[in-house]
Amino acid sequence: MMKKFYYLFVLLIGAGLMQACDNGYADSDLIDSPPNVTLSGVPAAVEEGGAPISFTATLKDGISEQHSSTPLASYSYSMVDTTSLAEVRSGGAAVSGRDAVVDVAIDITDGGGAAAVPSGVYELLFTATDTGGNSTPVTNIVTVIECQTAPVATLGVIGSATPTGWDSDTDMTQDPDNPYVWTITMTFVDGEAKFRADNAWALNWGSTGFPSGTGTQDGPNIPVAAGTYDVTINTCTGVYSFN
Repeated sequence: MMKKFYYLFVLLIGAGLMQACDNGYADSDLIDSPPNVTLSGVPAAVEEGGAPISFTATLKDGISEQHSSTPLASYSYSMVDTTSLAEVRSGGAAVSGRDAVVDVAIDITDGGGAAAVPSGVYELLFTATDTGGNSTPVTNIVTVIECQTAPVATLGVIGSATPTGWDSDTDMTQDPDNPYVWTITMTFVDGEAKFRADNAWALNWGSTGFPSGTGTQDGPNIPVAAGTYDVTINTCTGVYSFN
């Protein structure tokens, strides 16, 4: 008799567990969440009439497969002057599936019949939309700068973080397509550094930002962590990076 009660008890417990599982996640309502958007490489500043505004957008349809039922459909972007509120650039394209990586390059010159984007501060709006009409906007501020000086003849890195310290420059290489852009790959120790033109201090760029920032004339020394970096600076915008 006791054995029968034992088996009945086990059956009741098992049925309860099955009921609990059945009333769990499988029966929950599907939440159709909007796309996730991550932008990388959006420049803080670009030179007027220079290279395109380039960045990468990583798109994902919702927070997970269980919380989204509609795949990606499209992306769009626009650039709006924050002073006049005039839209100066727009575009977009179709995408599909649950994941997409999109490389965007916005031409700011007068090519293709559009007027060149003048110097100023712009709101860059990027929006991803899925087939259910859910959308996610992401905004960034980009400054278009009119270069105040001509390209320099030589540019170097100097400072306690460099191989020759504050005694002499380590020369950088000028980009053949953009005379304002200079690059170098070099090894640093913990210390400080600055950029300067023509082995003199008349034109120099510094900032507190690391591994990236915007250097200004006579700005503070850049705090550099030890390592080997691909270093780039645009002497028009002052934007630099240690990658």
